Amino acid sequence: MVPGKIGGCKPGRPIPVMEIHGTADSTVVCKGSLIAVGIPEVLNFWKLNNGCDTTPVKEWVPDIFAFDNSTENTLM
Repeated sequence: MVPGKIGGCKPGRPIPVMEIHGTADSTVVCKGSLIAVGIPEVLNFWKLNNGCDTTPVKEWVPDIFAFDNSTENTLM
């Protein structure tokens, strides 16, 4: 979401959102930049808009292939 526009975004109804974002993304920096709002703020916006429970549900899955580089456990 673009800074300066997030405050004016008022969908008026819940909107399905799927966020897939990497912490090493250099195009849309996770913490935000001049061209993009930070991912935590964007997720908070949609949680509030959609009336979501703010308590996260975490489910760890087994690492069935240790060499695929998808084993990072760091959460924002």
